[in-house]
Amino acid sequence: MDTKYLEYIITIAKEQNMRKAADKLFVSQSSLSQYLNKLETEVGTPLFYRTAKGLTLTPAGELYVETAQTMMSLKKRLYQNIANLSYQEHLVIGTTSQWAIRLLTKVIPIFKERYPGIMLEITESFSLPMRQRMADKEVDFCLATTLRTDDFFKESKLLGTEELYLAVPKSHHFSLIHPSFSYSVTAEDLKDYFANDNFLLTQKGSSMQMLVDTLIRPLGFRPKVFGYMDNIQSICGLVSTGVGVSFIPGSCIGELRNVNLYSMSPQMKRYNIIGYQPQLMDNPAVAYLTELLEAHYIKTS
Repeated sequence: MDTKYLEYIITIAKEQNMRKAADKLFVSQSSLSQYLNKLETEVGTPLFYRTAKGLTLTPAGELYVETAQTMMSLKKRLYQNIANLSYQEHLVIGTTSQWAIRLLTKVIPIFKERYPGIMLEITESFSLPMRQRMADKEVDFCLATTLRTDDFFKESKLLGTEELYLAVPKSHHFSLIHPSFSYSVTAEDLKDYFANDNFLLTQKGSSMQMLVDTLIRPLGFRPKVFGYMDNIQSICGLVSTGVGVSFIPGSCIGELRNVNLYSMSPQMKRYNIIGYQPQLMDNPAVAYLTELLEAHYIKTS
């Protein structure tokens, strides 16, 4: 049940500001404005008054938001009721990173041998949206990445840590001076050698974007962003062809070609975890899936 567009209008009404609403929803302001304009054309009347102080609901908007909130509440109640019927038949597994997809491809065939009757639904999202989906109980079980050990889901288990490297094309003047893995890059190095380089990043709400916001920008370096990508494979491909530089997790460096890698100083790392709903703690199928994931994560790390 896709209700994200209802959430768009509810959030605009709450924030009364298109930019703030877009930031909260992890979408661009232009996309959100286009959606609102399209919706107002569809219903045939404005839903918001536009003033210098912000956006306020029209009578039609109040009716729309009230109905949207009712539908969101019904959806939440429906999902809770379905979840309470039985976790033995269907599990929704969320993933936020490529390491999780690769891990699941190894584990799922083994899991299905013991539990052939359980349908597994795999859904992907960035870290922050996935956290919200877990909170809304849309996802039962999650393989996620976070930046701090105190930032886990309420019920979670640490699989391991992963370093993020600065990936630089071998043709770059910095690579010509420093061989791969021979140097730890500081904030001053970023300013001196990479101030004019194109940085390729994943979309807002991803662990990479959060890492840049929390660790790189506070050091006084503002990367010149060339573009935001939906997945790390696209970034690896573009860095490999010399389009720009990026920060690449250790689990993805095998996809790079003609690229030098450097640790950061201080070191940049993220935590790979399993998060799950509290109701699943005693579920034998989930316990077995967790056991498989832990064992195969160790083998491949």
